[in-house]
Amino acid sequence: MHNRLYMANLKQIAQSVGVSVCTVSKILAGGVGAERYSAERRAQVEAEAKRMGYRRNHSARALRSRQSLAIGILTIMEEGRHDASLGPLLSALDVALRAAGRHSLLLSGQLAFEDAARYIAEKRMDGLLIYGPALSKMKRKSLVQTNVPAVLINSPWGDDLPAVTVDGASGVRKAVQHVLNKNRKTIRYLGYRDPELPSTVERAQAVKEALAEHKIQFDEWTATQAHDDQGIIESAYAAVRSAALFDKQADAIICYDDLYALGAAFACRDSGLEIGKDVDVIGFGDNHASFHRPALSSVSSMHEQVAQQAVVDIAHYIQDAKRFEKARGKVKRIEPDLIIRT
Repeated sequence: MHNRLYMANLKQIAQSVGVSVCTVSKILAGGVGAERYSAERRAQVEAEAKRMGYRRNHSARALRSRQSLAIGILTIMEEGRHDASLGPLLSALDVALRAAGRHSLLLSGQLAFEDAARYIAEKRMDGLLIYGPALSKMKRKSLVQTNVPAVLINSPWGDDLPAVTVDGASGVRKAVQHVLNKNRKTIRYLGYRDPELPSTVERAQAVKEALAEHKIQFDEWTATQAHDDQGIIESAYAAVRSAALFDKQADAIICYDDLYALGAAFACRDSGLEIGKDVDVIGFGDNHASFHRPALSSVSSMHEQVAQQAVVDIAHYIQDAKRFEKARGKVKRIEPDLIIRT
């Protein structure tokens, strides 16, 4: 009875739009199968389905496809460290997964990795999206060996898995160009270096290269590495204040992330400098930059775009194992926006 009602709805939509039941089924299922149809055709079918009050029968779809329709989201964070990007990213991933006809299975905390391994073995999820700088190299390797389709998100690792990340180098180059357009001459980079986090090196190098193109000397202010938000802000504050004591002035400071930018902005304020007038401070991530007054400019994390690309990719890899194998180790970089506020 339920299946006949389900098929009747598909037939009614197909008859109303003037296409086959197969076309309606693939478009409403979303994911890879829907991509072969034009955006206009997809919109037409989806609008008619909404008008008729159609609802997908996810149980039937799961039985037919022999899939759980669940995608695990594995997040393991550094102990004591709050990641302001995590909430917006999880929300964007959930929206993208639901739009693709799937649902998310959040795996977090100390037992997240063990839960992921168990759910993979029990076939309770079809793929895995991984966001977690604190996931050890050994555990990452063991995930690779399961052969479950997986995508790393904003990953600092060069593992044998496909990845989607915001293009950090491009973002800081945009920041450099912005301050150059404002006629800033003394541009500093504030951050830290950690070989386990390639982004710390990548962003500094991108600033150096961008300045070199304009024959401007690169000067890096290095903050002491800290493991909590307050510690990072205080470390950045101390680095900028220390530089000021040695008369190393700056009219623009480009920072590794927003926490460093907040520390730099507080130090500039306490040195009598006005943000936006005497000095520009630019962050990265746009997670905390608006908390300062005046709000700071920042490179966007592009959560929605990263999430959408990751979900599209995991759907492809679930459908096509060969495509997943070919994508191993490759990184797709999302072009970020520079959010200008001062």
